[in-house]
Amino acid sequence: PKNACVINGVFRDDLKMLSFEEKTNRKLKVLLGGSLSHNTGVDIFCETLELLSDKYSNYQHNIEFVVTGYGDDEYIKNIEDCLNKSCFSGLVEYNLTHEQYNERLLSSDIGLCLKLPDNKMGQTTFPSKVIEICSSGALLVSTKVSDVPSLFVHKKNALLLDKASASDLALSLIWSADNI
Repeated sequence: PKNACVINGVFRDDLKMLSFEEKTNRKLKVLLGGSLSHNTGVDIFCETLELLSDKYSNYQHNIEFVVTGYGDDEYIKNIEDCLNKSCFSGLVEYNLTHEQYNERLLSSDIGLCLKLPDNKMGQTTFPSKVIEICSSGALLVSTKVSDVPSLFVHKKNALLLDKASASDLALSLIWSADNI
């Protein structure tokens, strides 16, 4: 059998993982990708940027953000505004090709799955984002959505947020910057 990975529902056999040396001595890169909406945690992400800027601005040289995906123009504009108002660097891109998304994914150290566990979609469907993040070798930081808590152990193979909140996400990112 051949090793394979499915990203965006497409068989990919051209994944090139970055080596440990390629990922060190640079900012911790955090990726939020996919569908960008309230239900997928955009509001939590923006609140986290504000909290990090207010209370943890000394980490601005250690963490950067990459946001890719699709969604309502209002949410995309809101994310751009939140990132621009924060003291953290980052990039917001949308309508990427599979190859471009694959590049962003593979160069990330952390992948976020912020789907809200208390909404209907979060209780019934397993987030494909989790599979993409894990297959890339990035650390998964996730809400306790769907079956994620039964498949992952906090601080062993993922960071699981106790609550889907900005404070829990901020603390997970700070822990990651200090420990990865």
